[in-house]
Amino acid sequence: MKKLLVIVLAVFFANAALAAEVRSNAPKASSNASANPNTSSSSDGSDGWQVSAKIHMSKFKVSGTFLDLDDGFKSYSGSKSNTPFSIAIAKEIMKSDSGDLLFEASFMTGEKHEETDSYSESDSYDYGYGHTENATVTISTSGKAEMKMALFASLYYQFNIPSVAGLKPYLGAGLGLAKLKATQSATLSLSVTECYYYGDCESESGSAPIFSDSSSKTNLAYQLALGANYFFNKNFGAGLGYAIRDYGSLSVHSSITDKSYSFDMKSSGLFGKLTYRF
Repeated sequence: MKKLLVIVLAVFFANAALAAEVRSNAPKASSNASANPNTSSSSDGSDGWQVSAKIHMSKFKVSGTFLDLDDGFKSYSGSKSNTPFSIAIAKEIMKSDSGDLLFEASFMTGEKHEETDSYSESDSYDYGYGHTENATVTISTSGKAEMKMALFASLYYQFNIPSVAGLKPYLGAGLGLAKLKATQSATLSLSVTECYYYGDCESESGSAPIFSDSSSKTNLAYQLALGANYFFNKNFGAGLGYAIRDYGSLSVHSSITDKSYSFDMKSSGLFGKLTYRF
């Protein structure tokens, strides 16, 4: 993935350099064109700024070590569906006939993955004369990995399609910071029901933590994206895309085994997008 990121960034900067050369060699606009009140700094009539909102339909993938009541701590890899939300502001930083290069700053809400397990055992006692007692002991475990929030700075190359006005396919790559948290815990619960010969029953229950280990960290993250926007007019547009994100890893030290266990967190999936240009 890192090689792919380098290749995409190289393509972006190559396009930026080409755009700069095109602009430097282009003939200067006439004074009449500059005086025209309909002339704008951007070919779409905007000033090159845009804000967008995205809803992501992602799979949050976790590879790590979870506590299993049968096998103890064991390796696990799986994914859970999440619908995080993100907002972004972008600015055109380079233009050419073939397309535009944009810089985008974005904020993304969290994603999480949780695995649980439990084991119960019951026993009954008969004291005679209708006096009985039933007791149930339950051990529950939970392993949770979370990306709490992320900030990204990205470059997008947006292609111009002369034959389809308003259609803007794009490729993008970005670096950022992601706040990660992982937790491993276990709880012991006891429930007792006692019944008497005259028919009345009394129940009591309680629980206590066996252990709870957690860790949090801010990691360097990256993302790659591709998609297409369609602008209905000079201001409003909608789009669909696909993105992959790597949030890095996080270690949790276990108070039970006195060892550290690592969680690797990634995400991928489709997203829908609404954009306003100004």
